[in-house]
Amino acid sequence: MIKPTWAGAGLLALVFAATGCTAEQKPVAPTANGATTSQESESTGTQEPEAGVTPSLGVGDPKGIDWDSGRGTAASPNPDPSPSGWYPAAFGSKAKEQGKTLYLTLDDGPDAQTPAVLRLLRKHSAQATFFVVGKQAEAYPDLLGDINDQGHLIGNHSWEHADLTTLSRSAVLADLKATNRVVGTAMGGCMRPPFGAINQMVGRSAASMGLFPIMWTGQAWDWRPPASADIVADMKRATRPGAVLLLHDGGGDRSNTVSALRTLLPYWESLGYTLKGVPACE
Repeated sequence: MIKPTWAGAGLLALVFAATGCTAEQKPVAPTANGATTSQESESTGTQEPEAGVTPSLGVGDPKGIDWDSGRGTAASPNPDPSPSGWYPAAFGSKAKEQGKTLYLTLDDGPDAQTPAVLRLLRKHSAQATFFVVGKQAEAYPDLLGDINDQGHLIGNHSWEHADLTTLSRSAVLADLKATNRVVGTAMGGCMRPPFGAINQMVGRSAASMGLFPIMWTGQAWDWRPPASADIVADMKRATRPGAVLLLHDGGGDRSNTVSALRTLLPYWESLGYTLKGVPACE
């Protein structure tokens, strides 16, 4: 595992009130590390990748994906946004062909509950993918290092959880680059758009940076947060071969998520599932 290069680690700890699926007010665009709040007059429609930039994503080609189809928004009635073709492009096959493999993803950290999540994953020899928020990564560089050192994968979840579809292309690129700079060489080749909100411009802009957009197939709405038993029930319903499961280790009090994982990890083991990192994030 490549050791991370920490860039500009600060002391500010930001606790987010909104996370990857809510319909609450969205944060503004970043202002630190070279990103910008400016929502310029550029079109946010379909854009080609930057000239001379060839994404190296390792699994599939994102250019053939219709990122405008089945996309989520902060207030989407569809809780699991699924642009046409994203899954086989990201994983190399359809979900049902993945066998007894689950892909656990954790958003919005690193934060106070991240160490407890890491201890549980280590106890059960499970690998996960952490989609980190840039400001959180800057605030908790040691936790970011722990995620990397324990063999988990790291993806880009924007600088401060803005809805990228509301920004110009140059602002999207600045946002993602700011997070990349903080995470350094530990950053994998993937990103997750906050709120699941994606369109052709965001998808292709991320791809131009070598970041494959990763959505999800099941979640537990643990950002609300529900009771631990409800998280367990929702995750069990979403469990199937190749499932990409969304939980949160940041963005608020995630103690119920940690409690749910104490039940879910041995449950998945009993069913014969192996938890792996998302291949596109390697």
